Amino acid sequence: MPCATLDSRVNGVEQQGNIRAELAADSERMMVWLQHSALRAQFRIAGIFEVELLENRGADIPSMEAAITWVEQELDNAVAALSRYEAADRSGHITTLALALCAVCEAVGRWEDWATVSEAGLAASTGDASDGLRAVFLGSQANIARYRREFAAALTYATQAYDAAHTSQEPLLIADAVNLLGCVLRDTGNQEEGLPLLLRSLEIFERHEVKHEIGKVLYNLGTVHRASGELEKAIEYFERDLTVCVQTSDEPGAAETLNTLALTYAELGRPDKAEKLQRESLARFSKIGNPHKVSMVLNDLALTLRRQDRLEEALLLHGEDVELCRTVGNRSGEAVAHGNAADVLLLLGRVREASDRAELARSRFAELGDEQRLAEAVVSHIAILFRDGRIDEVAAKAEWAVDVLTRFGDERRAAGAHQILAREYGEQGLWEDSLAHAERSLREEGKSLSPSVRAVSRILAVQACVRLGRADQAERHREFLDAGSADPPTSPSQAESFGL
Repeated sequence: MPCATLDSRVNGVEQQGNIRAELAADSERMMVWLQHSALRAQFRIAGIFEVELLENRGADIPSMEAAITWVEQELDNAVAALSRYEAADRSGHITTLALALCAVCEAVGRWEDWATVSEAGLAASTGDASDGLRAVFLGSQANIARYRREFAAALTYATQAYDAAHTSQEPLLIADAVNLLGCVLRDTGNQEEGLPLLLRSLEIFERHEVKHEIGKVLYNLGTVHRASGELEKAIEYFERDLTVCVQTSDEPGAAETLNTLALTYAELGRPDKAEKLQRESLARFSKIGNPHKVSMVLNDLALTLRRQDRLEEALLLHGEDVELCRTVGNRSGEAVAHGNAADVLLLLGRVREASDRAELARSRFAELGDEQRLAEAVVSHIAILFRDGRIDEVAAKAEWAVDVLTRFGDERRAAGAHQILAREYGEQGLWEDSLAHAERSLREEGKSLSPSVRAVSRILAVQACVRLGRADQAERHREFLDAGSADPPTSPSQAESFGL
């Protein structure tokens, strides 16, 4: 009897061992399936790399539509699998799955899942040979912070990624980290420091012929030149990037570039072309299912419609954007939509509503601690403050906004603020103030304005000079207009005579 009992116990232990082994094997197969499925989805959506995946490993994902369906049905399970493997201390599996999921979550706008996945990958990136992995996940953390407009955190993560990449001595990781740090420096207003980094990153990626990454850097260089008012040069970079996105089947990249290219054409006075590009961008982001990017393009398309005096259409799009942002919890995007709706309401003559919306937008940006967007809103709402009879508030608010925008390297919007002030003070008959701001808009930072926009400042200056009885000063401004030049005076004597 005792021997039979012992045999049964041995058999039971063996069975339990077999069950555990089978469970471990099942778990291993599931993790591999999830890894390969996520990679297939990533390739179909973002087209980042061309690699061969083993057959019968992962879901069948033959198209981008199939990839989006997989995301909708399986992404939650894939994210949850990370915590199970954390408990089992399977760091190698965690980092492999997290790498694929980061790209998928970013492409479809699943920010919270992206943060969870990135944190899991970073935590699992331990050991002497982990610097490369840490650089990737730190870069991911930096980009999440950028999307949330938490730029101080983004700079910290980007700097750490830069250090880890250099420790790894992997040239492509170094190029990626250099590109990211250049972008974050641009975000925080350090354009001069950021530009050389972007050019260095481009050189490394071109040397190694990594097309997709070349496209990313080209896009970033375009944004730098656009912010500096070099619109034609910016378009060249965006067009080159768009070509790369199409060649590499990068749908999110193409959609992003189409919208930014549209904004640049709108600034060049071509809203018809801008609208066409933005509607294509909107269709692509809608197909991908990224609500944050859909919100971005809805807002920008509304601005393009406003340029064409299609105000009611623009207001409807801003309203749609507000509801979308509320649905996904994008408070910053919602504030942007309210602020832009305020501008449209003013143009429609609905001053009280415009003032309320503007106040709501500014208070939201203040709560979020987003100085740059708060400054942009202040500039945009200068006219609303004038129409609402709050002229005494304008000078201090506008001066603060110009200082912030200049610090962030947005010289074009800073110069534009002075032009808006010149126009509004002129409307009030305050000609000294009007002239002062017209001429301030033509100073050094005003070089970032397009020639046609600078010409408006000249016209405002002429108008103010005439009203003030300063014929000689008015004539000097007219000379620049007659010569087809909106350039500021270059000699000290000219500057003195213009009051600059």
